[in-house]
Amino acid sequence: MLDEIAPIKIFLVSEPNPLLNDIQEKFKKAVFYMLSDFYSALAHAHLEADFVFVFGMPELKGITFSDFVEKLREISPSSRIIYAAENPGYQDAVQFMKIGIGDYIAANNFNSTYLSQLLESYSGEKWNPEERVKKGISDKFRDFGFLGTGRRMRKLYRLLEDVSKSEINLLIEGESGTELYEAAAAVHSMSKRKEGPFLRFDVLAYPPDFVEYELFGREKDSNAGIQKRKIGAIESASGGSLCIENIDSLPMSIQSKLLRAIREKKYLKPGGPNIVFWNARLICISWKNLEKAIKFKQLREDLFYQLAGFSVHIPALRDRGQDIISLANNILRTFVRVNRLQSMTISTGARDLLLQHNFPGNVVELKSIVETAALLSKGEEIKKEELVFREKPIINLISDGEQSLEKYNEYIVNSYLEKYDNDVLLVADKLGIGKSTIYRMLASQRKNHK
Repeated sequence: MLDEIAPIKIFLVSEPNPLLNDIQEKFKKAVFYMLSDFYSALAHAHLEADFVFVFGMPELKGITFSDFVEKLREISPSSRIIYAAENPGYQDAVQFMKIGIGDYIAANNFNSTYLSQLLESYSGEKWNPEERVKKGISDKFRDFGFLGTGRRMRKLYRLLEDVSKSEINLLIEGESGTELYEAAAAVHSMSKRKEGPFLRFDVLAYPPDFVEYELFGREKDSNAGIQKRKIGAIESASGGSLCIENIDSLPMSIQSKLLRAIREKKYLKPGGPNIVFWNARLICISWKNLEKAIKFKQLREDLFYQLAGFSVHIPALRDRGQDIISLANNILRTFVRVNRLQSMTISTGARDLLLQHNFPGNVVELKSIVETAALLSKGEEIKKEELVFREKPIINLISDGEQSLEKYNEYIVNSYLEKYDNDVLLVADKLGIGKSTIYRMLASQRKNHK
């Protein structure tokens, strides 16, 4: 069962070797990547291999072994690097351990027995079932464009996975620059409608006078000068999912018609007597607070409740802790590859500065900051001075309206727990408070949520 959730990934960095081919044949439940040099291994590092075996010294191509280890550990810190030497020596072992090698073995000791024992130990001790499930769901959503593995993002993944199993109407909300569209596409791709179309319909993409026809279609009407029958978005998405953006910008008369069509699962196509039956999963995405849109008479309240059969909120980037760095590293790797720039990393100072920034523009803003810094950088490492922010980095303590001091304290502690992966002792030390204070706060939160 565990192997179905998250197969163990193994990089074999080596020149062609028949022995390694035999090993791959014997371990069918592991996923092997045969890589000929260090640059190839770094190009695949985002896959976060569980083990990286380096045999001898593959062709260096301008990169030292210590640089390779450093870059690999930065991109995939959980990967365990094992060096297999032809003639292992004590001095080399000490040196390699200093730069972060997880193990140092003789190449002729790498065989089926060694690998079997290693993987058994890894699966039984270091890789417990809870961690395997955690990694499995994060890997699944990586394919949909989500790179976060933090607490908030894993909770989001489970919600999206659960709601994808139903046909309930879905509302996905979040700030501008968050992955709302990616979430909608993920739900469609995991649903039983995945073989059908996934159609994105942005209300603001059409003039108000044409929105009705674009959404509902129209029949041919020679008397009105309409010479061609039009298929609307609802009909085009039949059998799949219809993703509507900026629903609050629909004219009120069209909102009434849409509400009736959702309730009755059918509608009369404009310009003729033909009835169209609704056969699409409805997903709405909004960067606005739709409840405020109701208050200002921009959205019908009864339509809102039809759309929000189930609601999902995408966390803002500032609330994702270390996931900010994972995203930044991925953006940088992609930008360097596409623009054929020299390989570069993000310095510790720059990473700390990114973690302090508020990111009002979320992922879109982070992408702009990292890509700009990559262009400005004069070396192989992005310095904090090369990060260009539109506003000074701040900690976002104020949400909607005023809060009590207790709420502000909870916000700060929760933010630090997210940033430092729920390490209570470390957070207590960083904030200068007792660990019992944090435990009491967490217990109170759990009690209030029941």
